[in-house]
Amino acid sequence: MKAIALNSLLGLVCDPVAGLVEVPCIKWNVIGTSIAFSVAEMPLTGIKSRILCDEVIEAMYKV
Repeated sequence: MKAIALNSLLGLVCDPVAGLVEVPCIKWNVIGTSIAFSVAEMPLTGIKSRILCDEVIEAMYKV
């Protein structure tokens, strides 16, 4: 399930400016929280990730 969570957040890369969190980043944190709750429930329903966690981490590293 880590792969699903990381994959969902992959497009939400955010860099703070001068050590401060930008407004879009705050919204992304809310989205991340929603994703985390959804992903936590997925294994309970039998949903499995088709993408390996290592592949998602490698893609994130490239971003």
